[in-house]
Amino acid sequence: MAVDEREDNNLQEEIKELHRKNCEMKEKFDKQLEVLIKENNNMSTEIEDLKQQLRNSQAVDEREDNNLQENQRIAQKKLSSTAIDSTGKRKKMEKLSHENEKLKTYKSKEKIMKKLTPGPLEELEVEIKYKFGLTGKNVSLKMIVGIKVAKKDYKAGEPWLGEIIKVNERSVLLQWLTGSYEAKWAPDQLYQPETIKKDKIICWCVWDTDFAMPSELRVKMKNAIDGSICADHI
Repeated sequence: MAVDEREDNNLQEEIKELHRKNCEMKEKFDKQLEVLIKENNNMSTEIEDLKQQLRNSQAVDEREDNNLQENQRIAQKKLSSTAIDSTGKRKKMEKLSHENEKLKTYKSKEKIMKKLTPGPLEELEVEIKYKFGLTGKNVSLKMIVGIKVAKKDYKAGEPWLGEIIKVNERSVLLQWLTGSYEAKWAPDQLYQPETIKKDKIICWCVWDTDFAMPSELRVKMKNAIDGSICADHI
């Protein structure tokens, strides 16, 4: 009993330290996310200003384009109605070619718009620390445990999980949880706390439930619970 008590105390300290580290990591993550969102908002404002400037520039370019086309029509009309020597005609044609190149340059500005679309914020990955163990031996407060139920009452992917709120010699008092492997878990208000024998505990785990269950822990819990239910015909 003394050894179990020391192991229990050590485990409690590890759980407290784990919770503290996870809180610090969550606070750091929130600050980083706040900075990135602020920077993204500033970038979006600057991009909108650039887009507006381009729209204004395009409106001016459109007016200049209309004037240029009108000048071309006038020049072509004059060329068709007036006899000019070959030298003068060549110079006017060169001028028209230059104006056409200028028109192409104006239209190429539209390509700039495609390059100004801001990219999404990069997804931040947060490493969530956890602890995991098998059987109900040496469990303690705040641990989340997977419970063995009758095979007819079990549906794959929907484990029976509860948080320990009291530990007795051969049993624990559980607050049932609601959630899924891919989402967060929270107390299930539809059910009252229930006393469960320790030999019904398949496995236990600890992680910061402000986050979804870490992927590695998810695999371990699922394998342990599904394997136990399938192997034991209660």
